[in-house]
Amino acid sequence: MKEAKLQNYYFTFGSDRRFPFSQSEYVIVRADSINKACELFKAVWPSRPGSNLVNCASIYDQTQWKPIKEKHYRLCDPSSIVVQGRRQEPENE
Repeated sequence: MKEAKLQNYYFTFGSDRRFPFSQSEYVIVRADSINKACELFKAVWPSRPGSNLVNCASIYDQTQWKPIKEKHYRLCDPSSIVVQGRRQEPENE
């Protein structure tokens, strides 16, 4: 059985202090689909109580990310990287 190719999905955050990261940070999730990326993100950083939404401001695929990275995150490395198929631990906040 052939394994699906993993893609990078980029999660960014706004100014709301309830986000798990600050507005100047981003997280990469490597997964075979955006739905799987969201599922993996939520496994590490759960939705807010009473919500099923992903606890971030925006999600981008690789094509969408390039201009965003150049404009807003050019000098930043990801705060965390989550990879499908690997055990993940929450970041210390």
